[in-house]
Amino acid sequence: MSNIFDIKRFWNFLLYDLRRARNNYALSMLLLGLTPVILYMIIQFFSLIFGNGVAEIPDSLKIMVMAVSCVIIILGFGSKVYGQLTEKRAGSDYLMIPASTTEKWISLFLVTCVAAPVVLGVLLLASDGLMSLLFPNSYGTRVLDMTKINEVLDMAKEEGIYINAGGLTVIDWMMNILTFTLGAICFKKAKVAKTLLCVFALGMVLSTLLAILLGSGNLDASWFMDRFSTPAQAATAINWYLNITCFGTLALLLGGIFYRLRTIQH
Repeated sequence: MSNIFDIKRFWNFLLYDLRRARNNYALSMLLLGLTPVILYMIIQFFSLIFGNGVAEIPDSLKIMVMAVSCVIIILGFGSKVYGQLTEKRAGSDYLMIPASTTEKWISLFLVTCVAAPVVLGVLLLASDGLMSLLFPNSYGTRVLDMTKINEVLDMAKEEGIYINAGGLTVIDWMMNILTFTLGAICFKKAKVAKTLLCVFALGMVLSTLLAILLGSGNLDASWFMDRFSTPAQAATAINWYLNITCFGTLALLLGGIFYRLRTIQH
C-alpha cells in the first residue's frame, strides 16, 4: 500500500469527507438551493397581505437571490465543513485518520469544487424549473435556461468574439471557494472576516503594482480595447489574460491548501 496515494484508502476517506460535509452543511445547502421557492412564498405572502393579489416576480430579482445563495456558500462552506481543523480536538481527530496528505487534499478539492456546486446547481435548477412549471404566470420562465445563455454566446460569436464563459465560471467558483477554504483552515477565529481582509489587502497591493508597471490599476475591458484594433482581438487578449491569471491563482490556492494540510499541528 502506497504511503502517498492508495485508491481504496482514498475512496474510504472521500466517503467520510462527504458524510462530514453532509452533516455540517446539508440543511444550509437545502435552504439555499430552494431560494426560488422561498422567494416566491415570501413575495406572494406580503403581496396578498397588502391586498395586491398575486404578484409577478421579475427575472432580475430571481437572479439576484440565486447569486446571493452562491455567495453565501462560497463564504461559508469551507468554514463550516473544514474550519474545525484548527480546533485542537477536531483537528487532532482529522490528523489521526489513516489517509495521506495527498488523499485529504484531493478529497477537499472534490468536495468543495465538485460536490458542493453540483448539489447546489441541481437544487437551483430543480426548484427554478418546478416553480416555472407550477406558476408560469406569476413566477415566469426559468432563469437558469441554457438556451438563453447560448443565444447570447452565439451573438458574440457572430461578431467574432469567442468567450470561454463555461470554463471561466467553473474556475471562478473554484478560486473563490478555495480562497475561503484556505482561510478557514488557516485562521482560528473570524475566518471569513480575516479572509476578506486578506483578499482586500492583496487586491490593493496588486492594483498598486499594476498602476506602476502598466499605468493602470485595473485591467478592464477598456484597457484592452485601447490597445487592440478590433473587438475580436481585444476579446482574445482578455480570454488569455483571464485564463492565465485564473489558472495561476488556482494553482497557488491549491498549493497553499496542500501545504497547510501537511503542516497543521495541534
